[in-house]
Amino acid sequence: MVEIITAAAQTGATASVAEACLLEPLPSFFDKPQPGVVVKNLGQMVQVRAFESLLETIYGKPTTLSTLLKNVGCESLTVELLEQLGYAPVCAELFEQFSKQMSITEEGRRSFNAAKLLYGFYGGTPCTSSAIALKLELTTLETKQLLIRLKARLQSQLVRDLLEGLLNSVLANFMRTSLYRALRMQKRSVQLIEWPVNTEKSHMVEELTTLMKTVSTINVSCGNGLREAETAYSLTLDLAAAGKKVLLVNHSRMLALHLRNVHNQNVTSEGSNNPSNAVTISTFHAFCHWAAQAAQLKTPRSSSARIFNETFPELLVEAVHLRPENQFDAIIVLEGHCFGPNMWRSLKHCLRDTVKGHYVYFYDPQLLRFNRLSVVPVAAQTLNWQLTFFPEQEQNQNFLHNNVSEKMELFESRNESEIADTVEFVVNDLIATGAYGAGDIVILRAGNDRGKRRLRFNDGVRSSRQLAKPKGKPTVLETSLFQFRALTARVVILTGLESGIERLTDWKLQYFCYLLAERASEKLYVVGSSSAMTKLLPRGTAKLSTHEISQSIRPLRVLEVR
Repeated sequence: MVEIITAAAQTGATASVAEACLLEPLPSFFDKPQPGVVVKNLGQMVQVRAFESLLETIYGKPTTLSTLLKNVGCESLTVELLEQLGYAPVCAELFEQFSKQMSITEEGRRSFNAAKLLYGFYGGTPCTSSAIALKLELTTLETKQLLIRLKARLQSQLVRDLLEGLLNSVLANFMRTSLYRALRMQKRSVQLIEWPVNTEKSHMVEELTTLMKTVSTINVSCGNGLREAETAYSLTLDLAAAGKKVLLVNHSRMLALHLRNVHNQNVTSEGSNNPSNAVTISTFHAFCHWAAQAAQLKTPRSSSARIFNETFPELLVEAVHLRPENQFDAIIVLEGHCFGPNMWRSLKHCLRDTVKGHYVYFYDPQLLRFNRLSVVPVAAQTLNWQLTFFPEQEQNQNFLHNNVSEKMELFESRNESEIADTVEFVVNDLIATGAYGAGDIVILRAGNDRGKRRLRFNDGVRSSRQLAKPKGKPTVLETSLFQFRALTARVVILTGLESGIERLTDWKLQYFCYLLAERASEKLYVVGSSSAMTKLLPRGTAKLSTHEISQSIRPLRVLEVR
């Protein structure tokens, strides 16, 4: 399954390693262009963040490793390569050398031990002065004086010169390695895989509205990533504004709830032209249940595939026959690939005018292939807005393009506790940057099981399995990929791979990967074991593991999925 190629397996002094790397041939992995991903780990990222907190004290302002590299004249390409590698080739060695220089004397050693605790080098959580006093066996006064001397020492120009000199040395050693030569020669090989680029259809609603003037039934074939829910809702508002009673129906409960929240905000906002009773948004089965109760029909208490696919559609037909006032001028169906023939046929009975009433049916032809019982209704016109991800001759999960970007990041974690720690670190780090809020982040599990540990975040942010209310407390949604299958978020963190995908057949894995493909609009983080993450990647994808990169002293393993 996996081939291991050693790029640098030398040990010993840094100088001898660098010399050996000069003579070492480039790994065969770099001979031809191919997609690649960088696999990070929590410990390495914690060290980077802690070191950057230390730099902020040294320079008196927020300073990242990227900024420091530029300060010492490092070229932009090298900085970019180090950023992609999580600074693994320089950070650990730089901090180790800096620590040695700062701990030459007994006082310096005790002072720098306090610095490690103060800036969170042990576990990522900075210690308070009382915790430092306890760990170093000092009194409160001694600890206070020690921290004052530490800050004064760190902010001296001598320390800055020492740090920048060490960085130049560590950077020079890295630039003499075969790893660096290989990355420069073929930069594409270590950048991150890019998800398919959205093809924006700026006039989707206008195209549909124009077509509806001449035909009443329209099928819309929408590929993944085309935001058909937004288009369908915009069309719903236009029809309601024209005085029509509209039903927007779908299959996913979470999508229906999201659309209702959006619609409630729209209706209550100032200047809304749509009456609250002009639009009904519901899942198919919830709508059937409501219609049956309105017609005083008995609804089944148990649930099964037969009841959902046969009994509920029959109830709906009977209910609208008894209560024709519950019919609509237009019906828009989302997620049509999840609807069986009985479902979409029964919905047509909900039209006041079955000849002239508008019936717009959105479906994904790729997902229709996975639902073998589904077929789409016959329509007067079909619009093809689709992206193809599965070439007929290729059976692997090729929704990933061989292009590169910084959209996807992989974090290797060995157990459930480490996975939870990593997720908490990523969420806190994203929110701390100020670029993302809690509502922009969604944690998706590959299976339906929830993690054993309740996730806890900084600044009062909590996690919830329900969509947050628009004006509620800052909340990160935590749910399954299947429940979130029709929605998108700016940032998605995927976990639970071990129980969710390890035993999937090839076609179910394709289905899983296709659902995942467009859930994140800006960033996708995958947290799990190396073997589980490997199953998500297309064949021929290389993985560079940052925890095995340290100034070429430790072996660098380049893994290629076969």
